[in-house]
Amino acid sequence: MKPGRKAMAVLLVGLLLPGITHCQAKSEPQTPLANPDVWTMGAVLYLASQPGPVQYLASDCTQWSEPLNPAYEKDSNWGSFSTDHKQYTTIIIGDSTMDYSDNYSGFLTPGVQSVAIGGNTLCDMLTQIPAINTQSPQHVVVSSAGGNDILRGISRTNMYSSASLLMDALRNRFPNAQITVVDVHPTLLSSLNSEKEVTNPDIKSDVLGRSNTCWIETAPIFGVTGSDPAPANLMLDNIHYNSTVSFQIKDALINDCGVAFP
Repeated sequence: MKPGRKAMAVLLVGLLLPGITHCQAKSEPQTPLANPDVWTMGAVLYLASQPGPVQYLASDCTQWSEPLNPAYEKDSNWGSFSTDHKQYTTIIIGDSTMDYSDNYSGFLTPGVQSVAIGGNTLCDMLTQIPAINTQSPQHVVVSSAGGNDILRGISRTNMYSSASLLMDALRNRFPNAQITVVDVHPTLLSSLNSEKEVTNPDIKSDVLGRSNTCWIETAPIFGVTGSDPAPANLMLDNIHYNSTVSFQIKDALINDCGVAFP
């Protein structure tokens, strides 16, 4: 039986459609977004730019330093640090002494990364090392040498252990870097000023007893000695120094310890 006119039309369309479709596909230039490889690469780059789960370096110091600083888990800290894959010449870790300083225009330079967080103890600095992506910095700066440990009432024995464990961890992670430590600076708090006169020398002895290290003493920058308080005109509050001192400490890092700020 011969197919009817309608059936013939359907058959003809069925025969021609694949060819027409094929010709259309060949005649349309493929855009980059139509390429599955582009989508794959885009997905990889996007995921690389997103912070993963917050990571901490395990250490015995958490036994006496908990709770750890919750500010580490903020997007502005872990989220920002852990997704920065630039390779820096100098890494600064620490507490508010550097967290304040790195906000002053001109303090940081393109070759320097600060991962300092206000409120950090020595143990916090240690546990936060996984946020650093630079593989082989020339310099690592630690500031300060335990100011928040003193303020939190952590015992000297435990504070010294934290300092030693931090130095061990930094040397293990960055075997070729010079490690420079800035001491606990003069403040307007008499109790802290007295205690730092005991802790600074002991931690300094540990630091300088290791290879490729340097120590910054801040009292001369403030023009005081011993447990004397800092001049009030150099302070923002009872604890934190102003921008003038920040840049003088930067100068000391460069001139006294050769820390690079490229």
